[in-house]
Amino acid sequence: MPVGPQLRAFIQLRVLGQPDEWTLCMKPENDGFCALSDNATYARVQRVSSSSWEFLSTATPDTYGRSDIADLLKTTGNGKRKTVSVEGTFSMPFQFTATCVNAAECS
Repeated sequence: MPVGPQLRAFIQLRVLGQPDEWTLCMKPENDGFCALSDNATYARVQRVSSSSWEFLSTATPDTYGRSDIADLLKTTGNGKRKTVSVEGTFSMPFQFTATCVNAAECS
């Protein structure tokens, strides 16, 4: 990814717990684990230097006038008896920077 341009990103933050698992989805796609995340909007990612990236929720509304939206999914059960349900839709403004520990290994 080149330094400079901002691209859309999928965010899937999974929190493992007992007996339930929770996943925060910012991925408005109809495939994969976050397929139930109908209300979510995309996050953004930008490479700001050769060794760091900035991740943020977008303040720019999507086609439907939404922004900064994430769905919280709950997984209960185990094996073939797992059930995934949408527990809520939330405004999730955030911004963080990820930096390589060893900049020489970032390419």
